[in-house]
Amino acid sequence: MKKKSLSLIGILLFSALSCGIYTSCDDDTTSKLEVTVLNPDGNVAPDAMVVIGAKGATIRDTGFTDATGMYKTEFGAPAIFEVYSKLYIPDSAMNALGMLVYVEGSSNVRLKEGETESVSVHLGIEQKQEPMER
Repeated sequence: MKKKSLSLIGILLFSALSCGIYTSCDDDTTSKLEVTVLNPDGNVAPDAMVVIGAKGATIRDTGFTDATGMYKTEFGAPAIFEVYSKLYIPDSAMNALGMLVYVEGSSNVRLKEGETESVSVHLGIEQKQEPMER
């Protein structure tokens, strides 16, 4: 009788643990991020470079916004990130002098486990320059 009781308790314990493990595997722990980049006029900015990262962190993502000014990405864990964006102005008079002209902006976002967060990055009006790579 004692062996049957121990066997039954063992089976029930194993079943409970198996169910707990099985259901936790179904949970979506991916954190999703949607970044919308707006130019100085407040309109969406297609083809803007987006860099997502944190100081000292090895987790990082880069890409470009689509035609709607949006960049979407996913991370495997929640975190706090800085979102930086840069948009080059292709038809600048400085291009002939070997300089690229751009506007930039940044924002911060906190990603939560299993959720989708949205953040907007507003590009500043101050135009900056950097040398063209040759």
